Amino acid sequence: MENKTCFLIVVLITLVLLLAHLFPKYTCKENIFLTPGFGVEIKSLKAVFGDEIKSLKAVFNMDEFTAAKPNRIDVLTLTPWMAPIVWDGTFDPAVVHALHSPDNLTIVLAVFVVGDYWSFLLPFMENAGKYFMPGYNVTFVVLTDRVGEKAPNVTLGGAGRTVKMMKAEKFNKWSENALHRMPRLLQILDDNELDFKPDYFFTIDVDMLFKAEVGPEILSDLVSFMHPGYFQTSRSHLPYERRKASLAYLSQTQGTFYFGGALYGGHPESVIAMLRHCWANLQDDASRGITAVWNEESHMNYYFALKRPPTLVLSPEYCWASDWALPSQVHFARVFSVAKNNAKLHGKR
Repeated sequence: MENKTCFLIVVLITLVLLLAHLFPKYTCKENIFLTPGFGVEIKSLKAVFGDEIKSLKAVFNMDEFTAAKPNRIDVLTLTPWMAPIVWDGTFDPAVVHALHSPDNLTIVLAVFVVGDYWSFLLPFMENAGKYFMPGYNVTFVVLTDRVGEKAPNVTLGGAGRTVKMMKAEKFNKWSENALHRMPRLLQILDDNELDFKPDYFFTIDVDMLFKAEVGPEILSDLVSFMHPGYFQTSRSHLPYERRKASLAYLSQTQGTFYFGGALYGGHPESVIAMLRHCWANLQDDASRGITAVWNEESHMNYYFALKRPPTLVLSPEYCWASDWALPSQVHFARVFSVAKNNAKLHGKR
């Protein structure tokens, strides 16, 4: 009986995908558009499949879906590899929350705070506690060279939301501090320094401020965001590494989007695979005296372009510059990167 149910579901999905391909504007009563393996754009999944959701997940070996409402015609809402692009108005918060129940779901948000960046920690925690995954169990991991200091005393929004202070080495140059974030994250995940295995692991720069809710719409296997400075730039003009000597090299015909390195995450296994690849290539480049144009971000873009693309892409709403005007496509910014004195903070690279 179970095999028959799974077979019928596969047939139904195949028909929907075929109709969607033949008739791009086709919509059925429940406004379904299914993309197996990368997510689901759907107004009410439960209303269509009811108790068969578990069987549907089993067919595609998925443990999460992205629920979306395809009502934005001014922006791209699906990548060429069929991953959803999350904009305001493209998802139903209630449906996404129902599909990603906070019960027994653990999430980590790791942030590096070394040197003068300590001054950003208090406002970051105040806003993250309020807006990042409210209602979910979140461990905010603060990686810092000031382990002896206490975490900021802020309201995090519930008993299941805690702060964990962990050691991060401080290097003399800002570029070195940025470069060594990946191996430190790998160490945390590989060596189980958290003492538990989270369902989702994200990392974000500390000089970011959450200004609106960032919830379960960001949960997927591998997640990154479209860099706000290049989301309308043609591929040939994206700031990829263009030197063939670097392992981050992408040609003029490779790549699709330029992804920022300030926020990424997903399932720990997928994050680990990406970090291992990037760190190995960073070391290989360094052994030959090469530093990619945008350091680890360049290697991350290579990975997403040629190895494995994100299963979910966040729009520039999730990392907008605080001193930039908002274009018509960006209704509002959920997360701002804070304007700051980079010369003072970074010193000589």
